[in-house]
Amino acid sequence: MKRIFNGSGGRKAALILSLCLIFALAVGTTLALLTANTDPVTNTFTAAKSKITIEEKTDNGSKSEIYVKNEGTATSYVRVKLVMNWYSAIFASIVVAFPLMYRTARGAFESFDETLAWSAQTLGLSNTWIFWRVRMPYCRQGILAGTVLAFARALGEYGATSMIAGYTPGKTATIATTVYQLWRTNDEAGAMQWVLVDIVISAVVLLAVNLLERRQKQGGKRA
Repeated sequence: MKRIFNGSGGRKAALILSLCLIFALAVGTTLALLTANTDPVTNTFTAAKSKITIEEKTDNGSKSEIYVKNEGTATSYVRVKLVMNWYSAIFASIVVAFPLMYRTARGAFESFDETLAWSAQTLGLSNTWIFWRVRMPYCRQGILAGTVLAFARALGEYGATSMIAGYTPGKTATIATTVYQLWRTNDEAGAMQWVLVDIVISAVVLLAVNLLERRQKQGGKRA
């Protein structure tokens, strides 16, 4: 198992999973908080006008130079390759794991009792203090549950990553795609090693979550 993580493939798979989880936790929690405490609005879009002028220069009857000029209000787009790259695996994992984090965290924020925040405001406490000392501890269980769900979904994701990122050892390979490719090539021993790695990672995360919840309960009883 140590040999697996020392390889470039193991480090790349860990990097993909870590970045996916960090994004889902940070962005999902932020959007859940904003949407849970704001009213929905209707977005209006203004259609962009595009006017393209093509100028041609001829030399002895043949085209020598062609100029293309955009004179409209439409902006140019930056082209980014989102397939068959290591960051495309992160993108695919985020797409499938983000909704779990977002919906779970939003449910926790929507269930927050606003009278607690109002009571703290009457005591002259700042919104920052209320957020970190009142709102976040109240919604911590929901955020933690969303984190675990997003982690489990990203850890076992195969379909989206294999379709968008493919399988390139040491570059776009994740744990799920590696297990499948090893099994497909009849390398059952190697596949079993990665399955054991997957089980160990899941067990460590679950134990850490249980210990964290136990400490929180003990701290609440002491308070």
